[in-house]
Amino acid sequence: MRWSIGPFGVKDLFTLVNLLGGIFAVHFIVAGEPTLAGYAVLFGFMLGDTLDGPVARLTKTSNKFGSEFDTATDHLVQGILPAVIVYAVYARGGHAVTGSVLMAVVSAPRTGARVLTTAMSTVPVTAWPPRA
Repeated sequence: MRWSIGPFGVKDLFTLVNLLGGIFAVHFIVAGEPTLAGYAVLFGFMLGDTLDGPVARLTKTSNKFGSEFDTATDHLVQGILPAVIVYAVYARGGHAVTGSVLMAVVSAPRTGARVLTTAMSTVPVTAWPPRA
């Protein structure tokens, strides 16, 4: 059975569910409903992100496109949006400065991990010690 069309595979449908949860979260944040935004992020994570990896392994449809698509979606939905939700809640309560600080604290670990992962995957590994 064919599990993909070009670079887009069945596993990417689950990543799309995660991304749609993030898009709805942005909508709810803008609409002033941070609680619903949190539910949207959780919904996308539970029905999308937790299943895309197992589906990719089960259908043997892992590829570079799916990996990058999943990584970008995860960074948005699990790194940036929770921080924006925290800021929205604090700013709505009149504590925008505290919300800004907490937004940085919440997003820094995920962003830092992504930067380190990218840096480590692009730096060539050489034998040590160098041969003369």
